[in-house]
Amino acid sequence: MESRQDASGPRVQPSKWPGKKLFCPWALKSFMISQMPLPEILRLIFLSAIWGGSFLFLRMATPEFGPFPVVWLRLTLATLCLSPILLRQQNRQSLRACGPGMIVMALLGAAIPFSLLAYATLTLETGTTAVINALTPVFTMLVTLAWVRKAPTGWQVLGLVGGLTGILILTWDQLSFQRGGGGWAVGAALSATICYAVATNFLKIHMPQATAQAIAFGSLAGASLILAPLAFWNWPEATVSARSWTAVLLLAVVCTALAYLIFYRLMTKVSALAATSVTFLVPVFAFLWGALVLGESITSRTVVGMIIAMMGTALTLGIWPRKNLAADSGVIPHTPPDGGSSC
Repeated sequence: MESRQDASGPRVQPSKWPGKKLFCPWALKSFMISQMPLPEILRLIFLSAIWGGSFLFLRMATPEFGPFPVVWLRLTLATLCLSPILLRQQNRQSLRACGPGMIVMALLGAAIPFSLLAYATLTLETGTTAVINALTPVFTMLVTLAWVRKAPTGWQVLGLVGGLTGILILTWDQLSFQRGGGGWAVGAALSATICYAVATNFLKIHMPQATAQAIAFGSLAGASLILAPLAFWNWPEATVSARSWTAVLLLAVVCTALAYLIFYRLMTKVSALAATSVTFLVPVFAFLWGALVLGESITSRTVVGMIIAMMGTALTLGIWPRKNLAADSGVIPHTPPDGGSSC
């Protein structure tokens, strides 16, 4: 059963797992891609590219702006771009109906995880942060199981271990909590994925009738208001370069506002499982952009760590291997692959 749609976009609904299919995280030979129409495949690849770019732009802009100002600018500019959403009466009604729940989504789906990821990019390379963020579906599934008090399957536990092992391989030489080490950055990025996981489950349980567009606008706008005092208090005293301003504009307009529109269009055209394949493409583009723009290295350890982490995600989601019964939990994470709102 796919997410239902209406004139204002798909509603956020849990959907039933479509079956046990073979999936190779490192290749595009799965049914998720091969059975999609060509225009949707191109949109999916483009969406993966711009979401991978979000980690690049964070890494470019955060050192000059600082985490709170760069995230506030991202949220505010994206909110302005998405404001036409309010022209639809159904979205306005959905926002009013959400009430206090939207504050929770603003905090756990945007303000806190966006800030944590921005902090992480001060230390971690572009692709590494993207791979950690790609574990969001893993933690979402595990939080779901904890929420309904159901024990994880052996495949799901193996998937979690695989995902964390991949992260360990990627960050082995940075896991120091001393001054200049990357331990706190890794912890911040993992904490962001847990925030997204809790936000997703809260959304499904307490706000199932809210339209996706209303949630996108409300969470971004609410997070912008929440972070405004912190952003102004920590505003950089030195003049920020044009390069960093450009990165922030692209991060907000392209990687957040435009990405949301593309993602929810995909959700109305293809299955939720097909849209999940973005999860496995975003880190690839993040590593690519980091190497091309910032000269970050792609080593054999980088490739191995990424593949193991993505295999862990595939195991937890129940889409690889064929005998994986993890999906028997009946719940699928339905968040954008860079998190509850977008990262």
